[in-house]
Amino acid sequence: MLLHPVGRGEEYELGFFLVGAYQEVLGDIHNLFGDTHTVNIEYGENGELLFTELEYGDCVNELLSAVHIDSNQIIQRCTLRLEEQKVSNEVTNSILEDIKDALFGYTYLDSIDRVTHRIKGQDHA
Repeated sequence: MLLHPVGRGEEYELGFFLVGAYQEVLGDIHNLFGDTHTVNIEYGENGELLFTELEYGDCVNELLSAVHIDSNQIIQRCTLRLEEQKVSNEVTNSILEDIKDALFGYTYLDSIDRVTHRIKGQDHA
């Protein structure tokens, strides 16, 4: 970002406000993206940055629930189908954990190098 030069001993103080506001509007429930993660960033007494009021965005389960799809039914149906295929318990459990990670994970891609992880619902069925 190009900025004008500052005088000797001066510093820039930049603020970025409403970053992601457009995404926030598009990410409404009707698009099945939901709310993004949010955090407030403040200056501490010594000028350090303080990250406060972290609020996790929506997970897939919450958005599916808003359109009357029950995640527990999805898990139950997948369990039945795996049992019908006579898949080993180890494979069944691995697949079900992947499904739960997806259902209780963030609706936005948070890293292309990392598998989905749960942001909410750690103890769900």
